[in-house]
Amino acid sequence: SVLGDEASNIVSIEVLPTLLETQLLRSASSTQLYTDKNLGAAMAMSPTSDQLVISTDVGTVAIVDTDPNSPSFNQRVAEASWGADPAYDIVIRPDGKRAYASVPADNSVKVIDIDPSSPGYGTVIGDVSTVFWVFNSPQEMAMSPDGEMLLVNDASSAVILHVNTYAGGPSENAVVDTFHVNAVTDIVFNPDGSHAYATLGGAHSLTVLDVDSTSASFGQRVHTLLLPSPEVPPLPDFRNQPMSISVVPDGSHCFVLTNDEVNDYHYVYLLEVDRPDTLLYTKEHTYGFGISAAPPT
Repeated sequence: SVLGDEASNIVSIEVLPTLLETQLLRSASSTQLYTDKNLGAAMAMSPTSDQLVISTDVGTVAIVDTDPNSPSFNQRVAEASWGADPAYDIVIRPDGKRAYASVPADNSVKVIDIDPSSPGYGTVIGDVSTVFWVFNSPQEMAMSPDGEMLLVNDASSAVILHVNTYAGGPSENAVVDTFHVNAVTDIVFNPDGSHAYATLGGAHSLTVLDVDSTSASFGQRVHTLLLPSPEVPPLPDFRNQPMSISVVPDGSHCFVLTNDEVNDYHYVYLLEVDRPDTLLYTKEHTYGFGISAAPPT
């Protein structure tokens, strides 16, 4: 479990066993990573759970040792810097050797060496190539399960960019294709890597992209699901904005977090994945946040 606290610059890390008898989580241990800068909201855990890459409010990411058996457990062991502009999102390649940080203010995606055995460990080794496409506010990202495709939401251009991340390939870390999708707020791959799901905030919906390069419909939207109005509280003809999406490990269901800023409500929609290219609405659960959480009258 990892919790970042932007206000206190503290990141809390703990390996939590299953506590079936109480169904409660213990308070995590914590460490202050910096005294001279604030933590950001972007973070990513390595596939083997032994490294955490976390952003700051400037152009720096910290690499934290999260191996409980390591003498430097829970400590910042390296940092990668590139300037003044902070990272918006961070993803890690499945082999655990590279991290990618989107930097909207700099119109770039940074490539970071996080391979502990590499002489360049903890350094920015370059940017994603923009020969084919120049970034215009890159934000949300998703890495394919095989580590060969990075999807980047280029927010101001209303496109999702396909970056080739195949290690050692001739176009490694270069934009090679574009998928035209507007108002994206999050992207995730399904477990087999054949499709990607994108939440569309302004359209109150989700769309499914075919990202199988061997498919006849590669790069196309093959399904769109409009989220229904929430049942509790009853708000006729109301739609909230989907903000983030996650997929369970077996790919059978998705969870979508939506946001209603007017009434200060958050909803979690449960979606069934009938096939990798089809999402079905199942139900939603309501969460109220803030002082306006009572159902509107």
